[in-house]
Amino acid sequence: MRILKGTAAEAYVKKLERRGSRVEEVEPAVKKIVNDVRTNGDPALRNYAKRFDGLGTRESLRISESELRQAWNSTARPLKSSLQIAAKNIRQFCEWQSPKEWMRSVNGISLGQMVRPLESVGCYVPGGRFPLVSTLLMAVIPAQVAGVKYIRVVSPRPSSEVLAAAAMLGVNEFYKIGGAQAIAALAYGTKTIPRVDKIVGPGNLYVTAAKKMVSFDCAIDMLAGPTEVVIVSSRGKASFIAADLVAQAEHDPETLAVFITTSEKLADAVITSLKRGEPGEPRRHLARVRFRARDDRACGGVDVYGDGCLSRCPRHFLDDLKLTAVGHVAGRVAGLAALLLATSYLLQADDSRPFTDRTQHLATVQLAPVLSVQAGSG
Repeated sequence: MRILKGTAAEAYVKKLERRGSRVEEVEPAVKKIVNDVRTNGDPALRNYAKRFDGLGTRESLRISESELRQAWNSTARPLKSSLQIAAKNIRQFCEWQSPKEWMRSVNGISLGQMVRPLESVGCYVPGGRFPLVSTLLMAVIPAQVAGVKYIRVVSPRPSSEVLAAAAMLGVNEFYKIGGAQAIAALAYGTKTIPRVDKIVGPGNLYVTAAKKMVSFDCAIDMLAGPTEVVIVSSRGKASFIAADLVAQAEHDPETLAVFITTSEKLADAVITSLKRGEPGEPRRHLARVRFRARDDRACGGVDVYGDGCLSRCPRHFLDDLKLTAVGHVAGRVAGLAALLLATSYLLQADDSRPFTDRTQHLATVQLAPVLSVQAGSG
């Protein structure tokens, strides 16, 4: 991880503008996979699953319900409790935000909205470097609350924790496949995997390109791509900032993790914390590998709220500035909100109203003195 200042930081921000074109680079390979699975079905799907997902020659694509139950039964009690609490909270929130039917009569004419669930949904759960149980929960539970009849989960090399979460939710269709081949199977169907009405869930560049390609034939949620985080802080705790950077960097080699600050002292402290890590914590080592693999990581910056920094903001954006003390900053942030690509904004401030009242383009805003992005992210 490097510290960039001045023109070097500005050049890096401009470089980020081109990161979206990377999806186009993998599209030829993805097109070949998607067309192969669409045309040849299970034989092609199994071939890619063996090649990319480690599927055995005689191994079934589908995980049996007994395997799912076994995963749940062998799960430690603390993790079971955590999964149950998370599921309850997510389900409650989904129920609160569910669309409602309504009917109005105007001049003898009745107008209204009918709400009907999709019949089937495919939930993509990335294999990742660590069990992404939250992704499964946040993909499956909304479908359940909506009343979707058939929920099909796909995930390459699923961990026992992910299988346990699926069992807890009552998922009975779980396929151990991933990548573009899984997206193609869900979109067009094979003998083993029936097609679905909509595909949801994040993934790597190949998954994103495949979702883009099949979106003319099957509905999708969004083109998520590899996870990203930008943290803006001038007075935060270095170990917390480092932990948030690591939590995102461990997802994927393509992950982007950026820390922007006006404090050189804090920047150095975050670097030190990243290098030191925690004893016996293998994730720190893997995340450092991710940082080294992509040396275009940046830590530091001069203009915290420069147009360049915010207009290229990625999926997760975290800020700890005290908006009551610098109210004019809120105006600048809100004014740039139309350019933001972030879906999550973590705000640590005494008064969030100057920001939240004027911002239009963020999916979630998390308010707390100390709160990681994982608290509200799948």
